[in-house]
Amino acid sequence: MLFAQNATRSGSGGSIVLGRRFGDFWSASVGYSFESIRFTDRGLSLTTGSVPGTTVTNTSVGSINPSISHNTINNLFRPTRGSLFQFSSTIAGRYLGGDNSFYKPDFQATRYVPLTRRTYFGLHGAVGLVSPYGQGATFGGQVLGIPRFERFFLGGEYLGPRVFETRSISPIRFVNRDGTEIARSVSDIITFEGRDVFGHRIEKSCREEFDFTPNDGRCANGLRQALIGGDRYFLSQLEYDISTSGPFVFGLFLDAGNVLAEDQGWGFDGIRVSTGIETRIYLPVFGAPLRFIYGFPLKKQPFDTTTSFQFSIGSSF
Repeated sequence: MLFAQNATRSGSGGSIVLGRRFGDFWSASVGYSFESIRFTDRGLSLTTGSVPGTTVTNTSVGSINPSISHNTINNLFRPTRGSLFQFSSTIAGRYLGGDNSFYKPDFQATRYVPLTRRTYFGLHGAVGLVSPYGQGATFGGQVLGIPRFERFFLGGEYLGPRVFETRSISPIRFVNRDGTEIARSVSDIITFEGRDVFGHRIEKSCREEFDFTPNDGRCANGLRQALIGGDRYFLSQLEYDISTSGPFVFGLFLDAGNVLAEDQGWGFDGIRVSTGIETRIYLPVFGAPLRFIYGFPLKKQPFDTTTSFQFSIGSSF
């Protein structure tokens, strides 16, 4: 499975879930899951892989997964009114059979507000964090104690904000060999002594743990920035939708969100914002609508990748 840019994830495992409804709108569940995972990252050189510049991670995650929700949405297939509030969490630990110890709470809220018989607002918000605890195993592919595939990435027609490429929104950092430290710039890693006759700074030494090519004679040649994923994220989405008597719904959207690293505080610096038009087509043959999205970013970072048109099958949120 394509996980993100230059990365693939494959795995096998299973889960068991027990759940119960309380009244008409409340439900709760708890489950146990175990997955054996192979994560191949061609954009993050944390350890020596089968191909130079590749990190191959073989690990497992055993976790319990509690969840509680309150759902009054009138139609899950074609909603126009109601709300959904859901809190879920992943609590992984070596005592649960896996190699990793982290907790990962996530809260999501969605509300549909009818304006007229055929128009309504759709609002969606989400926030989450992931943090290691205890004494988990250390292996290549981790960033600050968290497997990179468990860190947060945003972007895309499903994850949001729309028009950004899927899982392309992430902090970008230099990472040391064992994934235990990140640095913002080369200056945090390399020291210099004076300048040459052309005014170029002369490299003196570098911190060896950041140098992935120690035999090339120049520290900076081995340094690479990478999309490391965040330990926190937030997302908000707003739609104004017009429903026809036929299978079409037309909507205007405004999305905003960001992913944050451990060296950042909560805030709106670096936030991504997008807007555009979405057309959804509801056909009986599909269990979810066909989505045609056209838009553009209002605010992005220089290294972001965006696209004017996206196609998907499923709900916007």
